[in-house]
Amino acid sequence: MASKLRHERVWLNGQETGLTLERSFWSALEQIAKRRRRSVECLLHEIEETQPRRALRTAVIEFVLSNA
Repeated sequence: MASKLRHERVWLNGQETGLTLERSFWSALEQIAKRRRRSVECLLHEIEETQPRRALRTAVIEFVLSNA
């Protein structure tokens, strides 16, 4: 059985970091990025800048839910 989680290494603010999300959230994030004509990393950077005190995973999930 395939894992429902997907782990990706991304560069944010000059540092490599890991982000683990459910595959459905990664897919939705990729679709939002495509719709906005941005890379996923660019979108993650924007999310991190707008919610700097939140855990990245939480901020991404909230972002995806509000932009799906």
